[in-house]
Amino acid sequence: MKTERVNAQSFKPDINIISINKPYYIYYSHSISYYNTQQEKNDLKFLRSKKFEIINPNGLGLGKEMYKYLFKVELCDAVWYRGDTIGVALEVITALAMKKPVYSLKTRKKISRSEIAYLVNIYQNNAFIGYDLALFEKVFPYCCNAFERLIKGEML
Repeated sequence: MKTERVNAQSFKPDINIISINKPYYIYYSHSISYYNTQQEKNDLKFLRSKKFEIINPNGLGLGKEMYKYLFKVELCDAVWYRGDTIGVALEVITALAMKKPVYSLKTRKKISRSEIAYLVNIYQNNAFIGYDLALFEKVFPYCCNAFERLIKGEML
């Protein structure tokens, strides 16, 4: 049996491949009503099975100021979410404005346009839009325009 020699120069590394040594961080966005429940345990078990490094807001002790959680979203590679509260909607919209992939734990798929529209609608009915826009202009200027367009429903 004869084997062919392969020219080592013909193989070029793909620079777009994520390093196997670099952890993949996900932000687990979920309603406070899921904290310390069986649903949270099930979600975490699923996420751990994917070998993700998980940032779980439950237990971070960041208080009630949402901007602290948005900094955690910014640090992550992706967001997985469960629930439909204003806080979850804000975290998901923030991730989308930052061009991060967002996945639904309910469907275990990438978020759909109808899910985005649903969360945007929830978010549009809150009293903090003006505050959040000012925060984005100051803290996340690189994605402020995308955030504003999303909450207006223009990017759906």
